[in-house]
Amino acid sequence: MSTMAVICEYNPFHNGHKYQLTRHKEVLGADSVICLMSGSFVQRGAPAIYDKWTRAKDAVLNGADLVIELPVVYSAQSAQRFASGAVNLLDKLGVVDFLSFGSECGDIDTLTKVAKVIASEEFNSLVEEKLKSGISYPAARTQVIKEHYPELDENLISSPNNILSIEYINAINKINSNIEPKTLLRNQSFASASEIRSKICSNESVTESIPTETRKAYDMRAYDNLVLYHFRKESPKSLQKICDMTEGLENKFKKASQATTSYEELAESVKSKRYTRTRIDRISANALLGIEDWHTELKPQYARILAFNSRGQELLAKMKKVSQIPIITKVADANPDTEEFSIMFEKDLLSTDIYSILTNKPAGLDYKTSPIKL
Repeated sequence: MSTMAVICEYNPFHNGHKYQLTRHKEVLGADSVICLMSGSFVQRGAPAIYDKWTRAKDAVLNGADLVIELPVVYSAQSAQRFASGAVNLLDKLGVVDFLSFGSECGDIDTLTKVAKVIASEEFNSLVEEKLKSGISYPAARTQVIKEHYPELDENLISSPNNILSIEYINAINKINSNIEPKTLLRNQSFASASEIRSKICSNESVTESIPTETRKAYDMRAYDNLVLYHFRKESPKSLQKICDMTEGLENKFKKASQATTSYEELAESVKSKRYTRTRIDRISANALLGIEDWHTELKPQYARILAFNSRGQELLAKMKKVSQIPIITKVADANPDTEEFSIMFEKDLLSTDIYSILTNKPAGLDYKTSPIKL
């Protein structure tokens, strides 16, 4: 019995995701599918458009057998941290044979070749040299890789799914995991998640793009106000601890929070050539959640179950026998017996409680909501 895993956000779940789950499972001959999905906050540095249980249910209804929550200390981070945390968690489950990911490239050999460059000892120092000219980190990475492989299409090393694909491969290699990376060429005929989110927020129809019904998105204005309030409340000294808050950025955030009246104004005033808007958004999410750099380096402490079907229940039974980390089906039964477990767990609970504010729901939903069985 072979198992395919997908690291995902499903923000929201759409027809392209359904295609990947069903098509790649067929190509690989996998018997079951595990989805490791971002919870309340996603990699772009924002709350997910729908809550995690809704998105997990959509996944199981459309090809997944088991959905596990990716801890928030990994989910709202850079591609490297996001991929590293996710791959490490999947490896510890002891049941994953393949890691499936869509890419604009579609060629695992080419992605692996670029991954080796990024993993080399000299890569980071070369990128640092490029950064001194004032360009952004993504641009610096692209320049260094192009110098190694001038023949590569620049889109290959700048497209978001290719970037994540490369980081997945590196994360697998770094821990010598037996999980085999497999990529599927992204089908460009499907609308992207960003296009769909934009339409949902504008109250436009997306029925042709998603296999499930449209729901109401979270209150974006409420989130912006929470972040703005947080930066006004905190001191520059306390903000220094936040993940990716480097080179005096804490002073820029503090000053901007006092001079602007919206988060949009704040973010636009802090961003620069070196610090992209996405990075500013991630720092803002980390600040609200109190996530520090060292939190993102924590090893996976548990696997939190969000949804499953009958095949997923069989996987769960197998995982409980071989997993190197605890499997949490009921939050009340969790046993945070170490500092690392407690920190990771508390951040997940906090992210859900903050999300509850944005959707006009009470706190404590993690304790009140059982995994969805379909």
